[in-house]
Amino acid sequence: MGLPTFPQAPGSMTREDALNQILSSIAMEELGLSHILNAEGEKVQYVLGTLEGSNGLNPTLEQLLQINDSVQRTLSTAMQNQMFLQNKMAAALKAAALESPVPAASRAAPAGEAAMVVPAYDAANAPLYEVGQMIMAGGKVYVVTEAPPGGEPGSSSDYAPLGGGDDSDFDDGDDYQ
Repeated sequence: MGLPTFPQAPGSMTREDALNQILSSIAMEELGLSHILNAEGEKVQYVLGTLEGSNGLNPTLEQLLQINDSVQRTLSTAMQNQMFLQNKMAAALKAAALESPVPAASRAAPAGEAAMVVPAYDAANAPLYEVGQMIMAGGKVYVVTEAPPGGEPGSSSDYAPLGGGDDSDFDDGDDYQ
């Protein structure tokens, strides 16, 4: 498994660049957590002999309790980290949806670079959405999980809400585009 890397930050980073870096760091942390959780599952499978290629250790009750305690501590730490990441992502997405106090002319992305824009949901264009694309609907940001998506954000599993729950509500009274 290789380690993720960030591209070199340009000399002057725009607000959108910073928000994209924050969202990328969250994704990398999520990837790391998934590897840790997978390793914990494999540890239990190895001990029990259900992991492909292992014969098990024929553990005593005390050893099983120790493994269980170790896995439980790891899961507890992962849950705490997950809550932190959820709040971090909600704050980043909320910042992306808020209007910058800097005049629009000063915020323009440098030539050749795209600004971070989350388009509003459009039923007519939904068949063209790609997996991983972010869209805004009902004041929430969703990511497309199935292409072409069916249904509408908030009622279809083809759209996953980012930030989770009420933390992703952006009550700015206007869809951000």
